[in-house]
Amino acid sequence: MLCIPMTDFQRTRAMCTHAKTLVAAVAVTFTAPAGSAGGMAESTATPQTIAPRVAAHDWSGLYGGVQLAYHEPSGFSDAGFYVDDPFEAAPAGGLFAGYNFQTRAFVYGAEVLASFYEGENEAFPGEFLEHVLEVRGRAGYAFQDVLIYGALGLSSQTWSDNVGDITLNGYSAALGVDYAINDAWFVGGEVSYREVSNDAGFGFLSNEIIVREESFRLRVGYRF
Repeated sequence: MLCIPMTDFQRTRAMCTHAKTLVAAVAVTFTAPAGSAGGMAESTATPQTIAPRVAAHDWSGLYGGVQLAYHEPSGFSDAGFYVDDPFEAAPAGGLFAGYNFQTRAFVYGAEVLASFYEGENEAFPGEFLEHVLEVRGRAGYAFQDVLIYGALGLSSQTWSDNVGDITLNGYSAALGVDYAINDAWFVGGEVSYREVSNDAGFGFLSNEIIVREESFRLRVGYRF
């Protein structure tokens, strides 16, 4: 077999043909779909799951309900004579009603409540502390089905003896939490402090009669 040497022109033409073939192969490789390239695994992005934000329960509107309270007087002053824990602690039934406004998670409104009970003065038999009436403002923060709130307002209570009744007026402050069972019903609990007297001021030296009292309440309410 005779070996005929290639001319320079033939050698150059062969090199160009080889280069064109290589370029075409590279182009096919980079333009083909990811799944069709031989031996190349398909690359897919993992979707990110974002948990939906749970909106706060809607507490706005008119509501009312019943409560079971436990009133525990912690101090009593009569004509400057102060006694610790003089009256019997006693349970009391009661009612409450109010109206809430809500802006996003911020809840605010007004409430009136009444408790009906009677506790006798253990240091001075024949003296009784009766009933509680409160009108107060509330403000709180709601998240999911829970409302945490604080309350501050006016409080009135009756002190009585064998002679007659005296109305004691003052203030009350409370912290509480409500839980929405569904769109209408809710339950809650709170602790409150109250100071009432038969004078405009506060403080044992400036009042003839003054009562300090803690209360614990369980509530069941309905939103209309």
